Parts: sequence; structure tokens; C-alpha cells
Amino acid sequence: MKVEEVIKLIDAGYSKEEIDKMLQPEPEPKPDPEPEPKPDPEPKAEPEIDPVLKELQDLKKAVYAMNIMNSAQPEQKSVDDILAASLKED
Repeated sequence: MKVEEVIKLIDAGYSKEEIDKMLQPEPEPKPDPEPEPKPDPEPKAEPEIDPVLKELQDLKKAVYAMNIMNSAQPEQKSVDDILAASLKED
């Protein structure tokens, strides 16, 4: 650290002890010990679905099915129907 930087720290209100701590090199961190291998977890059954959530999912499916059943496509007119309607107007 340069002298100018130390003076700035003193002006900022740092004490001599605090500046000395900043000047000391950081201790090297100890390497983490190798973690023990975990045993394979037992295969779990499918988690239980909350009954309310299950009911909402069933209701959603029922609403979709009713929408599909109640939807109707407009009647498709054939070429003959269109021609017949245009000849009647004349």
C-alpha cells in the first residue's frame, strides 16, 4: 500500500491497528475435506398430491371437456349451396 493511501485511511478515521490488519496478507483458506459419498437414496413413490389440488385439476379437465363438447363449427356450405343462393337472388 502506498503512503498516500495510508494517509487517506487515516483521514477517513481508521486507527493504526485497523490499517495494520489491512496491510497483513490474508491467511490461505484451508481446503475443504472431501465430502463422504452419500448412499443412493431409495426410490421414492410419487409424492401425494394435495386433495384440493387434485380436485382443481379434475375440475379444470372437466371444464375443458365441456368447452370442447359445446363448441360447434359453423355449417360448411357446399359449392352447390352457394351457387343456388346466388341464382335465387337474381
